[in-house]
Amino acid sequence: MKLGRKQEEFKAYISIITIIALILDLFLIGKDLIEYFSTGSFMHDGVYFKYYIFMLFILMFIVFKFVKSRFIAKESVTIYEHGVDINGHQIYFKDQKVKRKGFWDKLVFIDHSKQHVFKGDLRNDDKRKILNMDILKEQWLLDHHMHTEVSWDSDALLEDYVRRTTQPLVTTEHLDFEDPYNDFKDNIPDYNQQKLNIEKLEDKYSNKVYMGLEVGWTKKSHDKIMNFLEGKYYDIILLSVHQNGDADYLQKEKFKGINKEEIITQYFDDLLDALDHMKDYVNILAHFDYGFRVHDIGVEDLETYGKDKFIEICTIIIEEDIAFEINTSSMYRHHNEYLYDWAVPIYMSLGGDVFTLGSDAHHASNYQYQFDRAINFLKKHKVDSVQNLFHSFDRFEFKE
Repeated sequence: MKLGRKQEEFKAYISIITIIALILDLFLIGKDLIEYFSTGSFMHDGVYFKYYIFMLFILMFIVFKFVKSRFIAKESVTIYEHGVDINGHQIYFKDQKVKRKGFWDKLVFIDHSKQHVFKGDLRNDDKRKILNMDILKEQWLLDHHMHTEVSWDSDALLEDYVRRTTQPLVTTEHLDFEDPYNDFKDNIPDYNQQKLNIEKLEDKYSNKVYMGLEVGWTKKSHDKIMNFLEGKYYDIILLSVHQNGDADYLQKEKFKGINKEEIITQYFDDLLDALDHMKDYVNILAHFDYGFRVHDIGVEDLETYGKDKFIEICTIIIEEDIAFEINTSSMYRHHNEYLYDWAVPIYMSLGGDVFTLGSDAHHASNYQYQFDRAINFLKKHKVDSVQNLFHSFDRFEFKE
């Protein structure tokens, strides 16, 4: 929470007045002592001297409390990618740029190489380590998969998410051409509107908000996707397969008469095709199980009809450094945790260790949906961290 400029100035003025009063009091005490040593008696029978001594104790107490609160007491520190918050004062920096925390404060700065925040003077060694940033990694458990009103199937406002956290955020808006789930319309996010929504909140809130996209890939739409991406910059791109060109995999009625082997084979083939075309452009493979959410696909089915193809998928994302998403909507809304129980050990056995958490939220109330359960799930599989793609440290490490 930012302190207002007037409040900060008022505190500075009080500090100045207190120190001036202390100096004046010490001057008057000194003057009386000189009188005493010169004449052998205090002026006015020492009444003023007693008053000065009394004021000295009060002023020293005030100064001590000020010094303690500013320089001795344990700082309340929160690290953000865009700056650091110390005792409610937000300092923004980029690289090694620094700002003062308050009128009387020393510079606060970050040492990226040593991963500490220091208070002191950059020009000399007069600096004091006040925080090892490793202990604040829990501040950076990021939700890498969220949607706002820029996506066709969400009416959530970006500000609704921002109000829920002081952490950085990313919105990953849908890009799906000829979407059968939406009467084969092109679901194209308004890039400029997404940027504008972020910019409008930059001055109002301290959160850093990143631009993200969820690409719904099909072979038919690949050229359109690449044309859309041309000239645009996204901080993160998720790769998804939602449909096979004729039906969205959630449209269960359109898959009547198609057996599980065909669904598994077709969906994994589509994922492999998507990765082959998009591996150089994406950061995360989203909800590997999307094609199975409503089709009662079991572990035995995947083991029988899909394991070899899934191994191919894992091999590609490991080689291309594409993260494997733990999608909590799949796991706890569509009850597919058991499929992740099957997939995660295979991915890890091939050397995969880059996981991200994504809620797939379409409403702000689902931000970081069931992340605590997802963390316990990963711990069960001996995973001790997840990737934070926007963290100055790479990973959020789980605590026991």
